[in-house]
Amino acid sequence: MVLLKKINKRSHNFSSKEENILLTLVKDKYARQIECKKTDTNANKCKTEAWLKLAKEFNSYSGEPYRDAQVLRNKFLNMKKKIQKKLF
Repeated sequence: MVLLKKINKRSHNFSSKEENILLTLVKDKYARQIECKKTDTNANKCKTEAWLKLAKEFNSYSGEPYRDAQVLRNKFLNMKKKIQKKLF
């Protein structure tokens, strides 16, 4: 039996405009929920809902390709890692 894997097509790179929109939304509206250090069930549910709301708002601002919540989350975490690497 052959297992078929779902192949995700690579999306477009983030433009500087999209990166700025993402950082602005996180900083101004969702930082409190997203950066919460708690990892219990309620906190994780709140974080997931915040990312979904952020994705919806991001896609309404950005006229560029659609980005889902997981892609935006990964991009934000990668941007944080890059900044921390530059500082140290």
